[in-house]
Amino acid sequence: MGTALFVIGIVVMFFGSISFIVPNVDAIRGPAFFISWLVTELAAQFLVINIIVLAVLFSLGGYRSIFGMVGTILILLNCAILVFHIVNSTKAKSILKEGLVNGLTIDDEKGFNRETIEEEFEKNCASIKNGLIFPFPIKPSKVKRVKNISYVDDNLRRHKLDIYTVNNEQSSTKEDSKESDSLDLNATDTTNSNTDGQDLTDVDLPLAADNPTQLKPVVMVVHGGAWVIGQKENQGLPHIHTLVNHGYVCVAINYRLSPKATWPDHITDVKSALVWVKENIANFGGDKDNIALLGMSAGGHLVSLAALSMNDPQYQTGFEDKDTSFKACVPIYPVLDLTNSLKVQSRQLISMLSRFVFKTSLRSDNQNWENASPLFRNMENAPPMFILHGSKDLLVPIQESIEFVNRYRQNNNIVCFANLTGAQHAFEIFWSYRARKSVAAVLTFLNFMCKECL
Repeated sequence: MGTALFVIGIVVMFFGSISFIVPNVDAIRGPAFFISWLVTELAAQFLVINIIVLAVLFSLGGYRSIFGMVGTILILLNCAILVFHIVNSTKAKSILKEGLVNGLTIDDEKGFNRETIEEEFEKNCASIKNGLIFPFPIKPSKVKRVKNISYVDDNLRRHKLDIYTVNNEQSSTKEDSKESDSLDLNATDTTNSNTDGQDLTDVDLPLAADNPTQLKPVVMVVHGGAWVIGQKENQGLPHIHTLVNHGYVCVAINYRLSPKATWPDHITDVKSALVWVKENIANFGGDKDNIALLGMSAGGHLVSLAALSMNDPQYQTGFEDKDTSFKACVPIYPVLDLTNSLKVQSRQLISMLSRFVFKTSLRSDNQNWENASPLFRNMENAPPMFILHGSKDLLVPIQESIEFVNRYRQNNNIVCFANLTGAQHAFEIFWSYRARKSVAAVLTFLNFMCKECL
């Protein structure tokens, strides 16, 4: 038992030390991120496992040998690291609250004040369920997904979106409930000129399109994945489920991916989807004049760029005259500087962008890369933003967000910013304490921007 205790101690201490030190070295960036991400976001669960393993092996006499004693010390040290991560995660609530207050209280016209913001945030925190035992968000039964609607009339799989609304159906059986949960509009054979071949009349719409007083604010979610991977079904779900439960209509989109796609295909698709939403979302109870965009990582880059290139024909080929404006933007751990002007990005990212996304070098095509970087866009009269970023992000260094926020504020724009202590990239994937408070903060921000908390 002493040897087993020693081996376990070595393994857990290795993982713990990586998560504590967070080595910023290109050669091991990927594995270091993965280990740090798992340990920091599941620290409470790992702590419980560590204590149980230590108690079992200790009771079996594993501590009696020198190896067992060393193993015990290593596991206890790892427990201390896990407690450190847990304490760091509990700081998220106050950080998010201050980020909201600092960003929203500058808007004197709307009359937002600290007391109102804090009250709304606390209310939203209380409405979100705990995820300590099962660290994954569970889809609420009241949320219905209408899936795979084409937003460009070419039937490409990457040109499809899903719409999430409140499920008003009261199914009598589990099978009926499962069936009404996810409707595939591509399964119909009928046509409708407004919906690229899908017949919306067959869908149980949550609200009547001809009753504008009941239309809900809309949030369009853009997934991440370094512009080369990702699916609309797999990202942003904690935000989507929470927002739908609190009176929003959500739209999750796919877009063309590299290496098959070449920049600016990605941002053009985001804008195409936005145009479709504006023209069709009333059929699903959404308000076309009350839209916000939310994106993670590469998706955060795309929504930020969309916010700073509204109605810009450069990224609207074929629909230059369409309106691509919207009300607010929530980039989460976004890539904001593709040119690496701050010298904080990894060489791998710049190489990947050059080989697969732009298919040009930064040196030979610098203007195109700068135009694609939100950090270098004109920020005058830009929409309100709420940026969330982890201080230990190994994949997208937080320095980019800090610099972007500074420039955004210099242009007198509303921007809330949360520098989340100890958080890694993709921190909201697990339903951790930090993730739950972040979702509540995003809900609070959007309530002020899209509902004005009325």
